[in-house]
Amino acid sequence: MNTQTVTNLYAQFHALTGDAVAASNLVLAQASFAKPLPDALLTADEVAAMFNVDARTIRRRVADGTFPAPVKVGRSVRWRRSDLERLW
Repeated sequence: MNTQTVTNLYAQFHALTGDAVAASNLVLAQASFAKPLPDALLTADEVAAMFNVDARTIRRRVADGTFPAPVKVGRSVRWRRSDLERLW
């Protein structure tokens, strides 16, 4: 999302609502969804949805070595988005 797009989005929302704070929040929300963080950590369900398979399939492929291993976060496991984007 470039600067001009952000400025236009803010101006349009502010003109409609007259609420500068809400307009700023909307722009921030739009900007954060425009580019997901490359190292965001995803759950098995999120990874499964990304690849259109069941979460059990992801776990099975990790076990047989055909899918990137997750990282441990406490007692949970997560996959780095950047590792998964390399598969595409």
